[in-house]
Amino acid sequence: MACEESITTRIHHRAIPPIYLSYSNQTGFIERYFVVKLYEQLVGSGLGEGVIWFDHHQGIHPDKSATWFADRLEAIDLSIASILILSNACQHQRLMTIESKAIADRKLLSGTSTVYGLFVILLDECHDFQYLRSRADYFYAFNKTDSMSEVGERVSMILKELLTKLIPYKQFSSIQNNATMYEHKINEEEPK
Repeated sequence: MACEESITTRIHHRAIPPIYLSYSNQTGFIERYFVVKLYEQLVGSGLGEGVIWFDHHQGIHPDKSATWFADRLEAIDLSIASILILSNACQHQRLMTIESKAIADRKLLSGTSTVYGLFVILLDECHDFQYLRSRADYFYAFNKTDSMSEVGERVSMILKELLTKLIPYKQFSSIQNNATMYEHKINEEEPK
């Protein structure tokens, strides 16, 4: 039996701490399709593999891993930012509530000592998550008149503005990673 590599090991071997992509996998097809299209557009814009943490690309989902939810929570802790995609359909799902609270707490606890970005996209009018508006670095709420039928148009509506908010986190994490590597190199060179 092959030994499963832990999520901590996979993330720590990356050059840049990832931006976590949070969504409910228990919603309808159109909402999940929105997540996939957004991910594809972010990858196409240079924020791809190694930058966006997406559970399906990590092989982590309920039907393949007994620890899938713990892996997702650990990924939140190890990431530099989160994109939180929410809707009415997921606002009463226990696991999504726990995950969104973990992300909000991660943002709150980061304070001034570390940088942690929170980017929230509400796909419809879900009132339970309005408290995130004041904590988010980016907040976009589609309203009732926005049609969910054309997912590509919805992604295009927010992509440019979202990218301008995400790029500094990618750059900051690269700088932070380079400083850590330099510090590690100095520690190795110090005489003992």
